[in-house]
Amino acid sequence: MPRKSFKILGNKPLAHWIVDTLLSIDRPDVDLDIWINTDSEEVAQLYVGKDVRIYMRPKEVQGDDVSMNTVLADWMEHIAAEPYDFYIQTHITNPFLSKESILRAIDMYLKYGVGYSVMGVTRHQCRMWYKAKPVNFMPGAVIPTQDLKPLYEDNSCIYIFSDYVFKAWGRASCPPKMLEIPWPENIDIDTEEEWNMARLVANEFI
Repeated sequence: MPRKSFKILGNKPLAHWIVDTLLSIDRPDVDLDIWINTDSEEVAQLYVGKDVRIYMRPKEVQGDDVSMNTVLADWMEHIAAEPYDFYIQTHITNPFLSKESILRAIDMYLKYGVGYSVMGVTRHQCRMWYKAKPVNFMPGAVIPTQDLKPLYEDNSCIYIFSDYVFKAWGRASCPPKMLEIPWPENIDIDTEEEWNMARLVANEFI
């Protein structure tokens, strides 16, 4: 979806939803610096008047073929003389991720410490196949879906990680601590179909 950051969702640009949620977090033990990592001056202008910092990506880390870990590594190298205690990454395309889920993710991270990351996931408890082979059930076995072993999708809604974990594995440790993100918070807008779904959901927020 071209120019999706600028599209109006509900009563404001898509780019404002997750940032406004982050700005609403007021917790004495967590002092958040909110950064917008972009290669677009036009996107940066969307945040004029908001209490955020802007990092403009250099040309060598621009483009769809550059991995997010490369983008993050560049940003982490340039934005602070000393590493932050931890980093939270989310995306403009996750407008419905709630403050409550972000705080649950922070609590999980603080519980397990710098050796682990927290990753937002979507739970799938259904019969799953890979290359025409069953993944989470035995062929011929009639098992109610509620008794199947669940599989978890990395939904890209949120990652929390330390500098130590990032240097070892990237934004997701091995293993990560997984936080289930419920629908519609786990909606990630990449296609017109997802945008249309988000428009319906946004009507319930305004």
